[in-house]
Amino acid sequence: MQEVELPRKGKLITYTIIRRPPTEFEDQDPFAVGIVELQNGVRVLSQLTDIELKDVHSGMKLEAVLRKYRQEGEAGLIIYGIKFRPLLPRDGKKESSRDAD
Repeated sequence: MQEVELPRKGKLITYTIIRRPPTEFEDQDPFAVGIVELQNGVRVLSQLTDIELKDVHSGMKLEAVLRKYRQEGEAGLIIYGIKFRPLLPRDGKKESSRDAD
């Protein structure tokens, strides 16, 4: 086995909106999950974040970010992981959802 660093940018291939999540994700519903094709062709399944569900579309450019997945109980362990958000342009201003292509 060899450790390989994956690209942090990619595009959304397909997605679905989760409206009845497992118990540990009920506080996040509804949310989007999609298949992201990274710049090197590797495809990963990931939750999408920092976007209105109405703005999610196949082909949009995304970037990986560290976000909270869930918390085990009110005072429990907080679990973080990688999610994908719309790629922000260099000036830091949000593009309209269709401009990201």
